[in-house]
Amino acid sequence: MERDWPSLCRFYRDSLIAFTSGILISLIGFPIRYQLYTDVEYLLYTLRDVNSYPLLQLMGGLDAAQRLSLALRTNLISEPLLLILPGLLMLSYPLLILKFLVIGLAALPILLDHPQLILAFVPIILLEAAGFTLSAIAGEYLGRAILKPQTLYGEVGRIEAFKRALGELLRYYPLIVLILGSSSILEVCLSLLLDIFR
Repeated sequence: MERDWPSLCRFYRDSLIAFTSGILISLIGFPIRYQLYTDVEYLLYTLRDVNSYPLLQLMGGLDAAQRLSLALRTNLISEPLLLILPGLLMLSYPLLILKFLVIGLAALPILLDHPQLILAFVPIILLEAAGFTLSAIAGEYLGRAILKPQTLYGEVGRIEAFKRALGELLRYYPLIVLILGSSSILEVCLSLLLDIFR
């Protein structure tokens, strides 16, 4: 983990910068071209079963058990896998950035319409950025183990490097589950308290 600290910090920082950039782009772009917002909204709706939109995805029409099931399924299974598996092609980092940019793009209009959600959004975004950063790092290491093993483990073969990277992924996953599980529980509680679709 000590070796990974600079990369973890960079991925985490960049995901938060992407989220903030998405908000700023929407602040400038959506009033000029409303179609951009509806395109982003449609993209999020289309990907809802594998890529969640923090907090809002759990609101409206779902009971507490359904909300928890959906949050855990997306936060612990589908979304980490969507960041880990593309790492085999060294795509985890760009997908992490794209994920938070899109969330930021869609956040501003929603938060302006429902300012009570702003304080609820902050801890969820911070937790999810941490959990998904760990997933992206693990994915990147799998890809680097296959494509550039010497950058991680020195002069070892690709198979040995991949085994080591897989071992690191298995050591990271309990921390990913702890962070994103906490985020899921927080999301469910806040969605029940602040449901804007009731």
